Amino acid sequence: MAYFVVGILLGALLVAFFYLALRREILELDEDRQYLKQEKQIVVEFMHNLVESIGEGVGREELFQRIVHAAVLSTGALSACIFERTEEDDLRGVASEGLFPPHRPLPPNTRGKLSTRAKFIEQILKSEVFAMGEGIVGSVAKTGQAVLIEDATKDPRIIKHEDPALEVRSIIVAPILFRKKVLGALAVVNPADGSAFSETDFSLVQSLAEQAGMAIHNSDLMSFQIEKSKLDMDLSLASSIQGMLLP
Repeated sequence: MAYFVVGILLGALLVAFFYLALRREILELDEDRQYLKQEKQIVVEFMHNLVESIGEGVGREELFQRIVHAAVLSTGALSACIFERTEEDDLRGVASEGLFPPHRPLPPNTRGKLSTRAKFIEQILKSEVFAMGEGIVGSVAKTGQAVLIEDATKDPRIIKHEDPALEVRSIIVAPILFRKKVLGALAVVNPADGSAFSETDFSLVQSLAEQAGMAIHNSDLMSFQIEKSKLDMDLSLASSIQGMLLP
């Protein structure tokens, strides 16, 4: 009788164990589903805003600024920056939000030259030009592979700045691509809550960078079409005037 009771208890414990494990798995799947739904909504809104920006005819600088602003809002990062690939096959910072840490150590003789630290950092970022493959951003741009560094304080690839406000604790860098061509890189640094970036954040930044690549290409294409239309109109006008002047 005792063995029978023990058997029933063990069976009940096994059933309870499998039930709890199954319930936990269902909850995790539901949580993943919610994350995917949120990511999809963020990306759709991001695409909508970029389409509006292109339709408004905003310039590249304003478009870049809107992209980094969306990256900061959607990930909860303290700062973000876009690095553009130049015609010389280098990289340079073109737009940033927040105190984004410069790619290289700050020159000691430049400290305090600007009225505010934010302006100083912005100027440094926009004056930096570095090679494809240099540092974490250059490496991502060269390989076309995104990188998530949860604990950047222990990563030797990350520059250690003296200013505590420029410390990189966690970072995501994603390539900005269009049809496998690297246009630049999008980087976000340090979640505002002091934690590390997650795989969900990583996936989101990659999606934003992918849509940014498409938006940049479409913006360039529209600018080209506008310039071509102006040129065609000028040529047509010149031809008409010439026809009027000739006997």
